Amino acid sequence: MVPTITRMTMELYKQIVRDMPPTPSKFHYIFNLRDLSRIYNGLCLSTPDRFKKPDQMVRLWFNEVNRVICDRLISVQDKEHVHVSYKPYVCVFCIPNTVKYKFIVMKFSGVGCLGDSLS
Repeated sequence: MVPTITRMTMELYKQIVRDMPPTPSKFHYIFNLRDLSRIYNGLCLSTPDRFKKPDQMVRLWFNEVNRVICDRLISVQDKEHVHVSYKPYVCVFCIPNTVKYKFIVMKFSGVGCLGDSLS
């Protein structure tokens, strides 16, 4: 599971850095390795007794990316862009053809960058 979450995080990070450079109106769109460490810090604070299944860890990852990346974004279009960017990584890196996989993909199909879209 760790290699999967690491690949998902790195690919999403590369895409965000490439697609959302800082501009005069969005000067705070500077994403760096500190952001990745914040995502992983949130994941490392989880305990095995609360997150026993892979889909639970993917949901936690989704929440941490929302907390670190999406909270910084100011426009709805940027938030939707990041949210749409999640889905391919979940589809590629998670276990396909399982009920839980379909559940995760369904939950990631919502609009916006909202953590409560996973509840």
